[in-house]
Amino acid sequence: MNKKIPTTIAISIVLISAILAGGFIYWRYFNFQEELSNQPDIVISEKPIDETADGGIYRNMKYGFEFEVPSVFEENGYQIEIGTTTEGYFPFEAECVLLSFKTKPIEPYFGSMPKDKYENMFFIKLCPQDYCLRNDGEKVCEEIKTDEKLFIRYLTENNEFFAIYSSLGPSDGDFWDAAGWYKDEVRDGVEKILSTFKFIEEDSLNKFILISPNGGEVWEIGKTYKIDWEQPYDVSIWLEDWLSAPTKTYMINDNVAAPPYFWTIPSSIPLGTKYKIVMRAFPGVKGATLSDSSDDFFSIIKE
Repeated sequence: MNKKIPTTIAISIVLISAILAGGFIYWRYFNFQEELSNQPDIVISEKPIDETADGGIYRNMKYGFEFEVPSVFEENGYQIEIGTTTEGYFPFEAECVLLSFKTKPIEPYFGSMPKDKYENMFFIKLCPQDYCLRNDGEKVCEEIKTDEKLFIRYLTENNEFFAIYSSLGPSDGDFWDAAGWYKDEVRDGVEKILSTFKFIEEDSLNKFILISPNGGEVWEIGKTYKIDWEQPYDVSIWLEDWLSAPTKTYMINDNVAAPPYFWTIPSSIPLGTKYKIVMRAFPGVKGATLSDSSDDFFSIIKE
């Protein structure tokens, strides 16, 4: 004979299940918050390095990837933080590079949520391919790349990493709703980022070209000029005077994050007709050191 579960017990089971599910989502979110706050190697960018018709392109040369940033985030403001993670839903996530995409709350939002505070919207993890070659990782990687798992969405891969999207959890609670992140244009924006995320071809990453000055320019003491190059590596920039014997070098800036760089020529620079700009990119791809210089001489004259 079948026995019915008393109503009070049934309600208790449902409540306990809801509390456990909510507690797991809460743990996922605040675990990531704490994880990011302890990162020693954080890179933040609020502006795209290339403009497009609908926002811009964020490109990271250290790990060799890029994606489109839709205008909804450009207009609202966003930050990208890159560090390392220590744990996750799957064992391999402890070895991944963690990219956190943050944005400010988008109207409408609760009055208790600060308008100017950046909050985590989603994560992209770059996980090492060598994990997939181990006995314990081969099956997991195969499942990740063929089936959509809880909190995980496979994006793309190269020889070094496979990229996965990691959400905060299957929640439609007050927090995300308050931030305005359930609006159609926001959902479409996130999907745009995920669908355009890609690794850059290594040949393109190793391409480093000084654009200007490239020879023939006439620059004046005291004025500001643009020094431009093709890829946004961290670079050192210096000036070489070929009229001197031996060639004399003047450091302009030993650490510039992205092009262009605007240089105001100081009065301490001698007048001359045989100057070149020399740049060195570091570390480049997989530690490679890349360099380039002006193809021909330019002049520095008195104003």
